[in-house]
Amino acid sequence: VASVNTRLGLTGRPLETVTTKFLTLSRITGQDVTTMLTEVSKAANDAGVKSGEMSGFLDKLLVTSQKTGASISSLASDMYRYGSPLRQVGFGVNETMATLGAFDKAGVNTKLVMGSLRIALGKMAKAGEKDLPAGLAKGIAAIKNAKTGGDAAAKAIELFGARAGPDMAAAIREGRFEVADLIKQLGNSKGAVEKTGDATLQF
Repeated sequence: VASVNTRLGLTGRPLETVTTKFLTLSRITGQDVTTMLTEVSKAANDAGVKSGEMSGFLDKLLVTSQKTGASISSLASDMYRYGSPLRQVGFGVNETMATLGAFDKAGVNTKLVMGSLRIALGKMAKAGEKDLPAGLAKGIAAIKNAKTGGDAAAKAIELFGARAGPDMAAAIREGRFEVADLIKQLGNSKGAVEKTGDATLQF
């Protein structure tokens, strides 16, 4: 309770609710609650999650973990490490969480992808692109719809750089950025921790 209060600034009933959720998550996932709290609180603070949204944030983390296999702690860690460049291209909490979880499931090198994203943002800004999300979406669409793999790789190298371009082209054309279904599920995740906790109780 004291750690949740210190890290998230919660008091009263919200403090009790969120603390109980952390303990339930630790029980049903087998993850150390102290490590989980540390990583999740960093992710929540980085993403600007408000105190009244914290309970729902934990529900979304659980659903993403269940659907992708990414541990809650590692998912939260990726969120505060890579959240900033994703926010620059218009990703909200749900989009960021779903994308990073999908990357983990698909075996995508997240560090390489995020590095390439920063390169792309820099190139677009230098070229005078005012709407970074629209510019990135246009570039990804061009790669996805390229007639040949070679054309896709060339476009990806131009946008993301020589080091990450070919890997990004493959990830885009193989559909590893397609996370619409998971984002939709996150929108309906309220109460997921409690439901899963109740379902796993034993006599």
